Amino acid sequence: MFTFAMPARNLALLCQIALLAGLLAMPRMARAQDSYEKERQQAFQLFEKGKMTQALPVLQKLAAARPDDGAVLQHLGFAQLALAATL
Repeated sequence: MFTFAMPARNLALLCQIALLAGLLAMPRMARAQDSYEKERQQAFQLFEKGKMTQALPVLQKLAAARPDDGAVLQHLGFAQLALAATL
């Protein structure tokens, strides 16, 4: 049986690189979260004002980004229903 042995120095370097990559990705993930929340708030405000045609594309984008967000899905369904009633 073949076993792969990595020198401790290389293993430590590999761990440092992985940690650095994770730390560099964190601000990007935080910005994406902030962007999602801002768009979500905007969509809900448009919905509450009755501006369904403006809220609908934002809600669709949010639902595609996070299909597990129940509040977004609920608003999306009602917006689609409201627009369908005008056809």
